[in-house]
Amino acid sequence: MASYVKRMYDAGIRLNLGTDAHDAGKAALSEMLLLHEAGIPMIGVFRIATLDTAQDIGHGSEYGSIEVGKRADLILFRRKSTKQPWRPPRDKDGDQGWSGVG
Repeated sequence: MASYVKRMYDAGIRLNLGTDAHDAGKAALSEMLLLHEAGIPMIGVFRIATLDTAQDIGHGSEYGSIEVGKRADLILFRRKSTKQPWRPPRDKDGDQGWSGVG
């Protein structure tokens, strides 16, 4: 499946991020990591998760990019590179222990 997703990305087909999971923040981060593991550069993953998805659900004028007049929740990283994805810490059971709700 990952190779098909990467081929669609390379062909210029717009991809979106979405979930109906109970813990949407955790699911979205997991999906972003899967996109990156499929070979999509992190900058592309961030665009899929933000602007492309907002535009495709009809909210691109309100969300999806950092611009005057748009609503946004921001996550700031100390890393200087988007080449290596950040992974949430794991709890004692091995589950990812972080999620966020905007």
